[in-house]
Amino acid sequence: MSGLIVPTIIKCITCQGTNLVYWDETHEKVIFKCTHCYNTTPMKLELYEKYLDGL
Repeated sequence: MSGLIVPTIIKCITCQGTNLVYWDETHEKVIFKCTHCYNTTPMKLELYEKYLDGL
């Protein structure tokens, strides 16, 4: 995982814990990493940007 972006309000799909958002190495995806169970979930950057625009 590359650089940390921000904590997010998107909860972990496994335990509903708090996710942190990281860039992947190619900067084409973001990766959510749970601070509780350490589950990681990738998301395409375009989808994440659409999500942020909807907030």
